[in-house]
Amino acid sequence: MPTKGKQIINLYVKDFILLFKDKIFYGSVLLFSITSIITTYYILDNNYNQIIINSLFWIILLFSVTTAITTSLIKEPYSNKIYYYSIVSPLIYLISKILLNITLTLIISFSSFIIFYMFFGNFINNILLYIIAIVLNNIGLSLILTFTSSITSYAKSSFILIAILS
Repeated sequence: MPTKGKQIINLYVKDFILLFKDKIFYGSVLLFSITSIITTYYILDNNYNQIIINSLFWIILLFSVTTAITTSLIKEPYSNKIYYYSIVSPLIYLISKILLNITLTLIISFSSFIIFYMFFGNFINNILLYIIAIVLNNIGLSLILTFTSSITSYAKSSFILIAILS
């Protein structure tokens, strides 16, 4: 029997490969993020300051990440969950999902940050501190939203519950 670390890595790799096979959903999340940034750019029409741009960045990021993470456990069929729980412990399964969601949020966040930077220029003072804040924010959001989606994945109206709990 493989060690717990090996089980986490195996589940993570399997989910990571499956994540990029579903290009339509995650492409739509990135498309949402990009179109929100472009719409914001044209609406503001050079009438913005650093605080407004920073606030809009975090709001767009929050909605993009929430949309991407909340469906990670809900889309998985019940039979797959039973199978995973029979071969690995629930803790290992959740840890692999959390790591996958952290990876996903970092991809979405940094792509959004690069696009924001291309449109609005340098809207921050300390880029290193801002990147650290993005990484820590993504870790926190991934933890909260993974646990929220794992709680609501067995409910019938799971999307409504996620909106309330998130």
